[in-house]
Amino acid sequence: MSKSKQSTILVVEDDPTLLEFLVDTLKAQDFLVLAAASGNQAWQMIQTSAIDLLVTDSAMPDGNGFQLIRQIEQSGRAMPVLVLSGYLSLDEKSAKKRGATAYLRKPATPSELVSAVKSLIGSHAA
Repeated sequence: MSKSKQSTILVVEDDPTLLEFLVDTLKAQDFLVLAAASGNQAWQMIQTSAIDLLVTDSAMPDGNGFQLIRQIEQSGRAMPVLVLSGYLSLDEKSAKKRGATAYLRKPATPSELVSAVKSLIGSHAA
């Protein structure tokens, strides 16, 4: 990467295999990637780290990505949020209505993930 600041992405996913895939895919693009296996763990990291983008699962054992979005908004923080979901009942329109900046259906391909992330990081930095 050039001398510009490396973007920090927090990935929240309770499936360890998928979490590893997401983290590895984004690290290969030279992003600084933090990983959390739950909403509670993610919230702790958000409070102590400068996060440029949140990539979160829509459903986790300790809540969901939309609850995490609400916590972020209520705390006065702002960051783009990419919500990932395998639920057919959740679509992009309803995800955005609930606070997501962008949405991808699981399983997303590496190119879909990278494209969405670069778009969100670019628009947020502008």
